[in-house]
Amino acid sequence: MEIEFTESSLWKGALAEVDPWNLLAAAKPSRVPRRRASLFWGKAAHRFRERVEALGRVRADLPELVISPLPPPSPELRLRWIQGEHPLPGEGSFRAGEALLEQLDSLRRFEVNELEVFLSGGASSLAWVPTVSRSSLNEELCSLYARPLSISELNEARGRLCALKQGGAAAWLRRLAPGVRARVTLLSDVYPYGPQVVGSGPFRDGRIPHRVLADNRTWTRALCREARRRGDSILSCSSGRVAPLQAWVDELASRIRRAGKEGKTGAAVLGGEPLLVLPAEGRGRGGRMSHLAAALALSLLDLFEKHELEIHCLASDGADGDSMSSGAFLGEAFRERVILRNRATRELLREALRNFDTGSLLAGWGALLAPGLTGTNVQDGAVVVLR
Repeated sequence: MEIEFTESSLWKGALAEVDPWNLLAAAKPSRVPRRRASLFWGKAAHRFRERVEALGRVRADLPELVISPLPPPSPELRLRWIQGEHPLPGEGSFRAGEALLEQLDSLRRFEVNELEVFLSGGASSLAWVPTVSRSSLNEELCSLYARPLSISELNEARGRLCALKQGGAAAWLRRLAPGVRARVTLLSDVYPYGPQVVGSGPFRDGRIPHRVLADNRTWTRALCREARRRGDSILSCSSGRVAPLQAWVDELASRIRRAGKEGKTGAAVLGGEPLLVLPAEGRGRGGRMSHLAAALALSLLDLFEKHELEIHCLASDGADGDSMSSGAFLGEAFRERVILRNRATRELLREALRNFDTGSLLAGWGALLAPGLTGTNVQDGAVVVLR
């Protein structure tokens, strides 16, 4: 079935403010040693690499490695580029783990004096040196992902399954190239947790400096700025909310209802990561943001009927679970095409939420945003606008 995608007016402008291309250009450049090797690792690896190359900060004669969920842009590209898998590791992820150890092992041979690491979310899955058999690894990971764990708890558990995580890469660097310094520049997809949690903390050893270019606070501020540019006042704005999805619905819906009772209009902005526990079987297609959009629509359906209401639910990395989208946008078209013409809207939303099939339902209503890895990863953001 061909999906008709919609567009969010808040989406592209806010994304530009958390794009590594723009962030690296604005950041104060670090000192460039004479012999620096580079490692790009995570969902933003390709975007980091493009910008670093444009700034003239890579050398073809020194070890360079890209570990990305994307294939190399060109087969003629003269560097080592490994495509790993996400969210569960596969053969590419295991090759990436081996390639990373090979890069660290080569640093002394090339007389490198510094390793510059560009790290972003998704790194945990994209490179693995498992400490258990591969046959049992995915089974253990699926068991972990089915539990309502915080990212720090999840990383601690994953760290026991991989020799790169929880400071493992730093330990390998000290062992294989003890004279090489490392610096980590990153995008954080784990706020309010610290930068050493990103990617399960591969270089977390208390000595290697970590510089954060952007996190969920940057993302929500960007969403607020975009809302103001459209003429909307900001009713509330908070970041780093890691809580069950229903808590997100309650917080946003109550803020909008309170504004309506007080005769106010504007946007309520919330960023972070809504927590969902998915059933092992019997679920349809969807993601955190499609689920949140459907739950908010159900909670605010009566306001949709009376007011101009918008719901923007946005995955900053462009991949919202298995919804085959980057999130959802429900606005005037949704009101006219769905709510005012379909008395069964409320029950359809309830059924999709029960069956974890909100992606399928919103796709049929033309409410999903087009998918595609954005080159950044700073968690999710939701904006509800009352006019």
